[in-house]
Amino acid sequence: MAPLPKQTVIPGIILIILGLTLFGLVQTDQYRSEIIPILLGGILVVFFFFRRSYLLLIPGCLLLGLGLGGIVDPHVTDTLDVRALGIGFGFLGVYLIQRAYNGKSHWWPLIPGLLFIADGVSVILKEVINLLGTGWPLLLVIIGIVIIFRGIGRSRA
Repeated sequence: MAPLPKQTVIPGIILIILGLTLFGLVQTDQYRSEIIPILLGGILVVFFFFRRSYLLLIPGCLLLGLGLGGIVDPHVTDTLDVRALGIGFGFLGVYLIQRAYNGKSHWWPLIPGLLFIADGVSVILKEVINLLGTGWPLLLVIIGIVIIFRGIGRSRA
């Protein structure tokens, strides 16, 4: 049996995942507003595989990222900007899909992708910096524990 071509397998898998995702979303009233961007984004990504048009992949991945970020947003604390993360991962998706499908990709989607992801996690970084500002003595405790365990390991050897 000959292997199936990429042009039919990948869009088929995407349509199955998209259909199952949308089916789950339709079953709950909470995520009705995220159905449109996910549906449009999924359709654009599927058409990318048929047309090989980069102009379909970019908005498709961004809409999918925005819709999926909207689904995750109510379930995450205020420490993350999940919609910014969704857009950032959408840009990374542009790079990764193009790279996986064509064997090469331009580097430009990495820049806005990483900037949006950095913006999304910036609140967590601020909290870590505040913790380090007041919790730096704990580093001394950790270093002390490491020194003790190294000494125990050497004495046994």
